[in-house]
Amino acid sequence: MTLVHIVLFKFRHEITEEHKRKFVTELKTLKNLSCVKGGRLLVGGPSVTHPIERSKGFQISLVSFHENLEALSEYQAMSLVFNNSSPALPVWGGRSKLTGVSPIAVLSGSAFADHVTYPYDPTKPAVVGHFLVAIKPELFMGLEEFKSRMDYLYQRVVGCDKMEGVDRIYYPGEIE
Repeated sequence: MTLVHIVLFKFRHEITEEHKRKFVTELKTLKNLSCVKGGRLLVGGPSVTHPIERSKGFQISLVSFHENLEALSEYQAMSLVFNNSSPALPVWGGRSKLTGVSPIAVLSGSAFADHVTYPYDPTKPAVVGHFLVAIKPELFMGLEEFKSRMDYLYQRVVGCDKMEGVDRIYYPGEIE
């Protein structure tokens, strides 16, 4: 599977020029990793997790992050995960199935529209891309308030009425 690694950043006003230069220098070194194809930051195999550590003190870090979700909990960050999908939906008013659920595929550099292979077709590469975001909750509210609100959301989701034949409701991403 090919993962698309994207890092975008915007510095807070109190970040020093020296800190900005150091961050940009570190960011540029990612292009030299052996897993990067053609300097486009297309990552194959295990995702690069170092930028999360390097991003401490910065406003926001967007990182392709595939297998080690525990690192996000150590960082005390919230993750948002998007990926492209095979064309399953017609556009509004259209007859042709051209879209999946995430137009973020255009930004990520992965395939989109009818260029994504169906997941059950092993004869072609899927060209699936992932776009993962780590956000420091303290940018929006206190960490304890965030944890309390997330726990409430989790309990509401997993505690909602179940469909017939369902033993347990899982929070999105919990099974993976």
